Amino acid sequence: MTKSAVSIFFTLTIIASLIGQNDFNLTLLSNPDDPCQTGFNDVWGFQHSNGIEYAVLGSRCGISIYDLSDPSQPVLIHEVPGASGVWRDMKSRGDRIYIVADQGNFGIQVVNMISADSIVDWTYHPVFNGSQTLQKAHNLYIDDLGFLYIAGGNINNGGVVIFDLNQSDSLPPIVGNGPSLYAHDVYVNEARSMMVTSDIYNGVFTLHSLDRSSIPIDVEVLSNQETGTFFTHNTWTSSDGNTVFTTDERNRARVESYDISDPDEIRFLGEYAPATNLSHNIIPHNVHVKGDHLIISYYSEGIKVVDVSQPDIPVEIGSHDTHAASSGFSGAWGAFPFFSSDLILGSDMTHGLFVFQPDYSAQVGYLRGQIMDQEKNTIDSALVRIYAIDSSYQFSRNGGQFGIGLVDQTTVSANNQRSAGNLVLVRISRTGYETKDTIINFIPGSTLNHNFILNASFLPVELIDFSVNNINCENKITWTVGAEINHSHFELQTSRNGMDFFTLANIDPEENHANVYSFIDENISELNYYRLKQVDLDGSYEFSRVITQSSHCKKELEISVYPNPVIDFLKIESPQRIKSISILNNTGKIVLRNIQDPTSVNVENLIPGIYFLNLETEENTEIIRFFKTS
Repeated sequence: MTKSAVSIFFTLTIIASLIGQNDFNLTLLSNPDDPCQTGFNDVWGFQHSNGIEYAVLGSRCGISIYDLSDPSQPVLIHEVPGASGVWRDMKSRGDRIYIVADQGNFGIQVVNMISADSIVDWTYHPVFNGSQTLQKAHNLYIDDLGFLYIAGGNINNGGVVIFDLNQSDSLPPIVGNGPSLYAHDVYVNEARSMMVTSDIYNGVFTLHSLDRSSIPIDVEVLSNQETGTFFTHNTWTSSDGNTVFTTDERNRARVESYDISDPDEIRFLGEYAPATNLSHNIIPHNVHVKGDHLIISYYSEGIKVVDVSQPDIPVEIGSHDTHAASSGFSGAWGAFPFFSSDLILGSDMTHGLFVFQPDYSAQVGYLRGQIMDQEKNTIDSALVRIYAIDSSYQFSRNGGQFGIGLVDQTTVSANNQRSAGNLVLVRISRTGYETKDTIINFIPGSTLNHNFILNASFLPVELIDFSVNNINCENKITWTVGAEINHSHFELQTSRNGMDFFTLANIDPEENHANVYSFIDENISELNYYRLKQVDLDGSYEFSRVITQSSHCKKELEISVYPNPVIDFLKIESPQRIKSISILNNTGKIVLRNIQDPTSVNVENLIPGIYFLNLETEENTEIIRFFKTS
């Protein structure tokens, strides 16, 4: 090893040791106790006409309203009971708070804070088309013109229903509706007069034109777009209306950005995920946009602040973890960033309300460029990784182009105990090429353009073709090779995220003919990555390029768990033999294990709340969320 190689290796070792979950640029001001104690869900905030900012915290008990005159010591001033349940959403207009819940029959609950010390409280059940009564809903949104949008309710088949608060702020009439298709969330893009729905079970967000100039409101579908893991949970757009940001509520999903300036040509721009914990099943929940920043509640990862001034390169500039869990559906549920004071509210499913002071001034340095081989051919799917305290990565695409950013490291040093610099190691790697390490100085507030040339490394065996096709919900991987002198065997490897590979099969040459190999992968997900490890007789080896295959088969949905919510017995139907079952509560603690009957689980003695069913089958492990009611 050369002296320079030793130096780079030593630098990489030292820097890699610093990488880890770290609270920075998001100062915790308070985390008050709440009488409900547990089962918290969403959070919202509003500024009263008296000038005071208030936090509204949802829980299984109802809502709690906190006076934030002193954000370091919030004062609980009101508790408003509501339908008992774990899914609740709140929005505000003027001095009124509007609430919906996924359980019960409260319809839309209206809380009128006439003054800071008094509340008038209504519940009501508006009639839809003279036949159906709104009893519950999953989400709501209020636009700038005073229209209220209900999503995921028990009317219009769960599609959006629009109410007019201008005609009545306590009992508004219905003045329009979206398609009769379940919408998990709804947002109105004011800059484009456009309604955006998160159609979670179809795995798309849908853009609708919105004509609010007359009643009834006219809504028409413009286009829709699949999101990364086909489980679109929520959306929010940039202030200019040209970019939409999405979350998929799935393990290892990303927060994604799309250009919607032309609804007929929606373009994927970029994606964000916390790089500190990607080996775990981390899940994004909700994203909101304030200025050039995303504020994200990221379950086990806490609250994240992400700079999107260059929306194709989202960069984390602030973070605070609210919960000790490292994966799964526990931790931060919601976030609210829209106070004029810049305070950020967070809600944690176990620990309730959090009040933060963000530092939006932290700047980002960017590195853009192109990755090519020695013949100047572009290279897609190369991994570009920054090794720093706030480690991050990206892949090259669209003609070898890449873009990656790094927050000013002097703002990220762990507990302010060490000084971090912006001179960091950047590693470029791709199967079939030699890895390149380069020290780059990221200058906060600036963009450095730099191209990288990778030298090819040749496989011991010539790989003529390597491809994958989906046939009847199975992936057939096929490869053709040339001469096989000194060839021992192939290891066919697969990955769910493109980074962590495991061996799917070992394939010896005598089992095949005419130098053509194939393998059927039956246990597939929505997106699978494959690569070959070719091993010589002397033990040396080389990897092929990575190929991918997407599928809409969603085999994991073949496992059926019902009823949900459940009172006493949870029924499970699975085409695969179930090896073991356990149940975890929303803090990750196992509350039932060694369940004898894998088809009918007695949950009668569990207290009402949110739980997770951990099913281990012969092929994989499934985690399914359910709600226990009384």
